[in-house]
Amino acid sequence: MHTELDKTLALGRLHLQVRRDLSEKLLDAVFKRKRDPKFKGRASQRSVVEDALEHYFRNEEDAGRDPGSG
Repeated sequence: MHTELDKTLALGRLHLQVRRDLSEKLLDAVFKRKRDPKFKGRASQRSVVEDALEHYFRNEEDAGRDPGSG
């Protein structure tokens, strides 16, 4: 039986290209997190993108909008 936690830990794979400015911001965020002890274990590109996507979708849900509606 799968728990809710199991579902959140399951990984999917995305292959994408982003604008250079966003790519540089991502690398800057990783660099800053690696030097901040409160982000221990959460200082990878994956964790920064996961946090940003969770924040985005949480804000969309709070606003009562469909995330795909633009």
